[in-house]
Amino acid sequence: MSPDRRDRRKATTPRSKAPPVRTAPSSDDAHAIVFFRRHADDAPEQRAPGREALNSYPAGVRAKMRAALVAVAIAPPKRFAGGGY
Repeated sequence: MSPDRRDRRKATTPRSKAPPVRTAPSSDDAHAIVFFRRHADDAPEQRAPGREALNSYPAGVRAKMRAALVAVAIAPPKRFAGGGY
């Protein structure tokens, strides 16, 4: 039997690096749209003045404001370019 002349060191494929482990949210993550809500001890009805104001606007203004909120939530603030709003 003749000796095998292939170099065994080159025969193995390089292993890819494992993805980094995340221990906390990143500033690159999408953000949630959250409205301020009063604490139950301060106001039993727990009103959300920002949401109430948004819902009181005319339909066209409300649609544009919500579109801007969604755009900012999808592209976090450090990446949001304004979008004309």
